[in-house]
Amino acid sequence: MAYSTSNPPTLVFQAIAGKRYWAYNGSDDNAATRDAANYITNAAALGMKAGDVVFGQDNNDAAFLTAGHTVVTVGSSGADLSDGTTIAGSANAD
Repeated sequence: MAYSTSNPPTLVFQAIAGKRYWAYNGSDDNAATRDAANYITNAAALGMKAGDVVFGQDNNDAAFLTAGHTVVTVGSSGADLSDGTTIAGSANAD
């Protein structure tokens, strides 16, 4: 599933100065797909900046894996996100 500007990341926390934290839910895209160059095509319009953090959840995965990405660059074509590190999921081995 490709990114859609009708389902953008939501700004969840913003300090007076410094990074912003975004949540991106409602997508079937995994961390590797979100890592594609310019994945978030309207990042500049949203106010994303290099150094911001984006938490994205893969709704197509049975464990609903969530990965944290850092915004590497923001340009007129979109934002480049870091590879992403899995930080949460609902998998339970017991």
